[in-house]
Parts: sequence; C-alpha cells; structure tokens
Amino acid sequence: MSRRIAALTLTLLLAAVAALASRASAEPPAAPAAAEPPAPAAPPPPPATHSAVDDLERFQVELFRTAAPSVVLIKAGRKLGSGFFITEGGLILTNRHVVGSERDVKVVRYDGVELRGHVVEHADRSLDLAVVKVDVPSVRPLRLAPMSTLRVGSWVAAIGHGEGGGWTFTTGMISNLYAIDHEDPVIQTQIPINPGNSGGPVLDKEGRVIAIVTAYIEGANNVNFAIRVDAAFKHLKSLAEACDDCLVVRTRVDAPVFVDDALVGKGPRVLLVVTPGHHHVRTQIGSREEAKDVDFPADRDVDFATGVGDATVGASRSERAEQVSVLELPRDLTECEKILPYWIGRSVTVTLADGTSVTGELIEARGIERLGLALPNGERRRIALYDVQRVKRDR
Repeated sequence: MSRRIAALTLTLLLAAVAALASRASAEPPAAPAAAEPPAPAAPPPPPATHSAVDDLERFQVELFRTAAPSVVLIKAGRKLGSGFFITEGGLILTNRHVVGSERDVKVVRYDGVELRGHVVEHADRSLDLAVVKVDVPSVRPLRLAPMSTLRVGSWVAAIGHGEGGGWTFTTGMISNLYAIDHEDPVIQTQIPINPGNSGGPVLDKEGRVIAIVTAYIEGANNVNFAIRVDAAFKHLKSLAEACDDCLVVRTRVDAPVFVDDALVGKGPRVLLVVTPGHHHVRTQIGSREEAKDVDFPADRDVDFATGVGDATVGASRSERAEQVSVLELPRDLTECEKILPYWIGRSVTVTLADGTSVTGELIEARGIERLGLALPNGERRRIALYDVQRVKRDR
C-alpha cells in the first residue's frame, strides 16, 4: 500500500514539473530590466571670491586718489622731476639735483594748473634736498609718518613721474633701515624707480610720507634709496618751524636723546615726527640723566639745555651771547634762537646766501625764522634766516 502511495506522489510531482516547463516555453522572454538613469553631475565649484586681492586693490586705489593731488611735477630747464606739498602755505619738498642751479622752476599740479615756483633753499651738499615755494592760497600737504613705525618688510609706495609718465604709482617694501646715527639718513626700498621719480614721496600704508625718493643703483634689481623725511626738517631752515607733527628736543651738543626709550638723535637739537599722545623724553648730559613726560601736541618743545638754576648745564644764555660774536648758518641755527634776542640793539653784519652783506641795528629776532634790521638810511628790513650765511656782532 505504501508503495502505491509513493508512486502516486512521484507521478503527480513529475506532471507538475512538466506543466510548468511547457508554460515557460509558451510565454515570451521577459524584457531586460531598464537601466537606471545616470546620476546628475556634481555642480562646478563656485568661483574664488578673491576677497584679499579685492581689498588690496581698493586700498591702493583709495590711497592714490587721496595722495596724488599733493604731488607735483617740476620742470627745471630741460629736467623733469617730482615733488610734493609739505605745508599748506605752498612749500614743496624735492631733491636738490632736480632743481639744480635754477632759481625759478615750473610746477605742474595734479589738476593740470602750471605755477611758477621759486627755489628758496638747498640743503648742504651732503643731503640731496631742496625747497620750492609757489604762491597758492591753500593746498593740502601730505602728512608725515613717525619714524618709529618703520620696519624692514613694511609695505610702501611711491608717486612720481618716472620716465616722464605723469603721476605713476608703484609699490614695494622697505628693504633696509640704517641706524639713527648713520652718516646717510636714508632707507632702502625695492619700489620700482625710474628717472623722473626723484623728489617724489615714499608713502606708508596710511598715505603718510616716510621719505623722499633720491637715487637708484643702475644695473641692480630695484635697489633704491630715499631720504628720511625727518632729515628734511632737521636740515632745511625754511621747514624748521613748519612741522606740525614734530616734537623738538634741545639738549647739550652730542647728548643722546631718547623718546619712548628709542634713540632718536643727538643734541643740540633733535626734531622728531611723533604721534599725538603721551611720550617719555630723556637725555644723557654727562653722567646725569634728565627726563620729562610730554603730552603731544600740547607739548611741542622740550628744552634740557637751559634749565633754570641748573649751573651744571653750562653758561647762561646772556653769558653765552657775550662770548659768541659770529653765528654760521646752518650750523648754528639753534644758537641763533638762543643768542640773537640778546643782540637786539647791537650793530650786526648779516651775510646773505648770495654773498652780499647788510649792516644795521638788530631790532627783531624771531627764533629760527627771521631777523629784523634798522639800516643806517632809516629803512627797516626783515631777513629770513634761510637766506643767511652768517651773522656777525660788530660791537
């Protein structure tokens, strides 16, 4: 019995398999599954924003826009050079080699106006600087940078007329700084400089003047030199009283002067561009140190040389005035300020820059700015000290 059941089961299974096979052969083959569409490509990355480059570009464009109107083109004979307004009253600072021996030059402003300029002063032969004066009601001078802000690697720019190209703007950095007592008060830059840039300003990132373009080394790769602007105020008499950003320190001859613990020069007179605010000023007079705290610009003049009742500083001004009979300029410029007031009422002979002399009674002494004489014919004459070579006391 069991054998018959097993045989029947096997027969049913075989029949089922045969039915399934016949159905599969009768149906058409199934279509292959459709391929999935490719994934969309990733969007391209957004373009770089260049924010740092944009910021630099805006900064440079604005600095040039602000500073360029204070820069001038100077024509001296067949030579072209650069200069810039250093005072509101129309004094222009440039190089001595730009103006040469000319007494009058042509000055072209940024707006195209041409003016007649008079060369009022040359620095001595050791310093390539000169001052030109134009008659204008008022101009905007460039501001001055404190020398304490200078660093090797600092960003700097120049505006001038390289190869005759008007108001060319070039940039670079400070390559080298020289010690404060170095014989040449210059800085080295790698700003691209060409003939015609001489006399133009070197600016810091605030648009303030740090130096005056003076020379480059031919054949070298951007080895250029500029005279520190504070040297102009120390060596040019016509600028001595024109520096609104300057602190004046008077002390003994060769006495070192420190401002905020940095050596800034030696006596008898140090003129320094400083920032507004509190400053600590000190000097070393022999074995004694003297110090004062100042609040600039309320305090502009620090005098360690003639302390009241300080016998160790030296002879009093009146005694010194009697001891001295000749003042040579510019060497004795500071002495003029101290001594000339005591010569008022005396007969003096003034030798001018052109070699001529004027004798008369000294009736006015205005610091290092000018003096006044009463001449024998009754005429009164004022003479700017920057036009003077020598003052001799006759009696």
